[in-house]
Amino acid sequence: LHNLSQACGSFLLMADAITEVAHEATENLGCREGKSPLESEAIIAVRKSFNHLEYKNWKDSEGKFRTGVGIASELTEDQSAALSLYREAWALKHLTHGDKFDLNDTELAALHSLRDAVTPIAESDDEKEWVLDNFNLMRFLRSRDFDVGSAKTSVQTTLERRRQLNPYRMSCPGCLDDPHCGDLRFVGYDRLHRPVCYSSFKRSKNRTPEKTVVHTTCMLEKARHMLHHGCPPQLLWITSFAQFGFYDLNPRFALDATRLFTFHYPEMLGLFLCIDAPRMFSSVWKVCKPLLHERTAAKIHFLDAHTDPTAARKLLLQWFDEDLTDHLLTEFSVDY
Repeated sequence: LHNLSQACGSFLLMADAITEVAHEATENLGCREGKSPLESEAIIAVRKSFNHLEYKNWKDSEGKFRTGVGIASELTEDQSAALSLYREAWALKHLTHGDKFDLNDTELAALHSLRDAVTPIAESDDEKEWVLDNFNLMRFLRSRDFDVGSAKTSVQTTLERRRQLNPYRMSCPGCLDDPHCGDLRFVGYDRLHRPVCYSSFKRSKNRTPEKTVVHTTCMLEKARHMLHHGCPPQLLWITSFAQFGFYDLNPRFALDATRLFTFHYPEMLGLFLCIDAPRMFSSVWKVCKPLLHERTAAKIHFLDAHTDPTAARKLLLQWFDEDLTDHLLTEFSVDY
């Protein structure tokens, strides 16, 4: 028994060593396109810290297994550290509340007018901080073609919703019990340093309209922390439609998503890629498209990565570097 125990211990050590070597080999894939070691390290840190699917389980005080991190609107310490490393690697700065976004004098005057109009509406400290953030007000102004009155109405509606949901510190309890409750991960940045989020129907067990709203809201809130000064203040969202089924044709999914991006988070979406969407999804798209602003609808693209991965790779390289492109193609393959 003693010899068997030693043998098992040696085997486990060997397995750990092999796993570590394989892990290092995978991480070295980031050292391409002339990236420095610091840049490659930063990319890997971002991808690992935001991947809630691979966090190891641990037991809480009640003996329940937890995943350590779920889909939430706030950054974890690991995620904050990864973002700091990324900004250091590319000499970027965090997007501040006072960023002017290259607005001209007329647009800047509209921004000041909107802030004066909505500041009295804000009640809590969180709301007051939210209305002082130029990024938030600028999005509503641009979505309303800088019509201050229309933008004020939209901001007021959004503030009422935020009071009900408290998205500032929102999280999904189900994700702590099961990392596959939902799949919504930031996997890196595009060539313009915009955050890229990846999701998959296959790896999302709890696909209800209510959960989807929580997960998407958390993603959009977290994306605000990931933006950089001087870079387009938007995110890119890529979704694999593998295992998209009849249940997912529930019109509430489409309507809730439309409300989120049109009324509460306008101008945040830079690109939405639908990967391997089945024909049945066309009925959902027919419902959604007329409800979207033309600018938003033009950002939604469909890509058949399974049938023609070579063409898919060529298209992805328009937005992403080789490392992220290959990472995404691997995700598509796993999900299909």
